[in-house]
Amino acid sequence: MGRVAGKVAFVTGAGLGLGRASSLLLASEGARLVVSDIDEALAGDTAAEIAKAGGEALALRHDVSKPEDWSSVMAAIEQRFGRLDVLVNNAG
Repeated sequence: MGRVAGKVAFVTGAGLGLGRASSLLLASEGARLVVSDIDEALAGDTAAEIAKAGGEALALRHDVSKPEDWSSVMAAIEQRFGRLDVLVNNAG
């Protein structure tokens, strides 16, 4: 396990590319993940891959250009994990 073991990490744009790769790497190092994407199915795919490897991930639909989406996503993170330790703001 790495330096992020047990930490809660939130990656935006986690459905594809660098966001997905960052999510998988953080999970492999022991982080608990929140993965979001404007395409909820893609976020779900990333979360499923993390879970299949034995990690923990919450998938959320999130449009980073909408302030109300930030509010609801942060509320979901607070409810599920109680904190946020790492933010990778990859989307956009």
